[in-house]
Amino acid sequence: MRQKSKSYTYSEYQSFFEGLALDNSSDELIKKIKLNWSSAKRGDKTYVSLPETTQFLSNLKKKYKLLIITEPWCGDAAQIVPVIAGLAKESSNLEVEVVLRDENDSLMSRHLTNGGKAVPIIVIVDQNTDEELGSWGPRPSEAQKIVIAYKALPEEERAPYSDFVQKMKMWYKNDKTVSIQQEFIKKVTELCS
Repeated sequence: MRQKSKSYTYSEYQSFFEGLALDNSSDELIKKIKLNWSSAKRGDKTYVSLPETTQFLSNLKKKYKLLIITEPWCGDAAQIVPVIAGLAKESSNLEVEVVLRDENDSLMSRHLTNGGKAVPIIVIVDQNTDEELGSWGPRPSEAQKIVIAYKALPEEERAPYSDFVQKMKMWYKNDKTVSIQQEFIKKVTELCS
């Protein structure tokens, strides 16, 4: 049984995210959030399910909550969260609930990535029992390899962080959500079969 966390519907999260993006301050974090808001809006408008995703969703029999642990400043989340929300829109057996990482330390601490609080993490919860079945995230495996390789370099050998961010954005753009959909469906199948 999972501990109840402060949460948002996807629509409430979008409103919260947009409110932060409308801040006119010159704060670096707000600048990041503005860019991510633009990416997330684009993701909401352009998401299209793969045929195998549509088939998977039509065959889903049990009800699951997709508990998304995220933060608006996270570039990966701007790419991934709209896809997960898109999946839920297609199936009456999926419900999205969004929680902020920094407001839910206990929950986040149960879903660390290599000891770190990387987001987004999508926790798959059985709606009937409220049991956490497992999780997926913080990004597709190929994107994770890029992050790991970048972090493994000594700081003086790393490309500027802004170049790394652009490389990740290009990876997501070229992948067209295929890896997110395929890996997430595989994870749900493993956990819920």
